[in-house]
Amino acid sequence: MSDNHVQDPSVTPDDNDPGDETARRYRYQWTYAAITCCMLPDDTYDLTEVFCEHHEDVLLKHNDEAFTGLQIKTRASGQPVWKTSEPYIKKSCVRFVSLEYQFPDKFREFRFLTNHPLHSANNGKDLSYVLRQIRGASDFSDVDGPLGSFYIMSRSRLGVKGM
Repeated sequence: MSDNHVQDPSVTPDDNDPGDETARRYRYQWTYAAITCCMLPDDTYDLTEVFCEHHEDVLLKHNDEAFTGLQIKTRASGQPVWKTSEPYIKKSCVRFVSLEYQFPDKFREFRFLTNHPLHSANNGKDLSYVLRQIRGASDFSDVDGPLGSFYIMSRSRLGVKGM
């Protein structure tokens, strides 16, 4: 007699293989990069090259030799929304500033991409709000509170003395 309850190994993760868990966490990033690569032959997308894990999670090179840096982070659906206090948010922003400092005028933009919601409250925990406030500031020495922590952290990472 055959056992009708035998599972198919192609759809059953191996609980004893840490590589399965690592792949699960990176699947969103790989999928995003693969979809972006599919845009390369279409001239309307203004892309010439796609790099994975080279300075950024995904680095896009445009026709004008400028770049877009992508930080891609995932979370399980049961986890809390992303807030600016999260280490991954702060590290991503510092990474963007560091790349801009290392390669001046080479980046068009930087994006934080995720499969999970961002906190939205128009306060210091809301990444979009924080970035709007920083963008609108005329002098970063006047930026304080949660906004200032992004500025100070970026300067510290770049080795800039004094505030």
